[in-house]
Amino acid sequence: MRKGSCDPNANSWNYLLGCLLKKGRATEACDLVEAMERSKLDDIPNSLTYEILAYHACKAGKMDSARQILEQMFIEKLTPRITIHTAFIKGYFSTGRTEDACNYVRAMSTRDKHSENRNYSLLAKLFRKSGRIVEAGRVLYELMEKGLRPDHSAYVRVAKDLHKMGKGDLAAELKTLYQRFIVQPVLER
Repeated sequence: MRKGSCDPNANSWNYLLGCLLKKGRATEACDLVEAMERSKLDDIPNSLTYEILAYHACKAGKMDSARQILEQMFIEKLTPRITIHTAFIKGYFSTGRTEDACNYVRAMSTRDKHSENRNYSLLAKLFRKSGRIVEAGRVLYELMEKGLRPDHSAYVRVAKDLHKMGKGDLAAELKTLYQRFIVQPVLER
């Protein structure tokens, strides 16, 4: 690109970084990140750069490294994209660190409010998928207690599963909370 008098931009740097990490070329990816930091571009590294790094760390099960990347992102005052939270929640879950996944969701509910209901809903779906229906119900309960609406499909599936396993009391509590989000039509007189 430089030979053709075309300097790389944020998109080209990030694309190359993603390709290197996808191919398992971590050493070259680290060298590239150092080059990005030395570049004279103001928007490098950006939130996508950090997301790429964190995503690949999560995928490799290196959750502590991924967390450091996220903390650096916050230090740089960059707003995480919603997909980075998915990588963390799934990463914690796949490494068997479900309590850390719960703690991550709670921590992000104060640091990154715009993705709160999505994060909780994903956590509930993962608990349900792993057969931990009661935990899924508790996650949805916690979310709705905060006044936030969960993903409808997560709510319905968890409630049905709770009924099937004889936990109708928890399902009824979830239903009561969920009904607050249902808009009732106003009847005209």
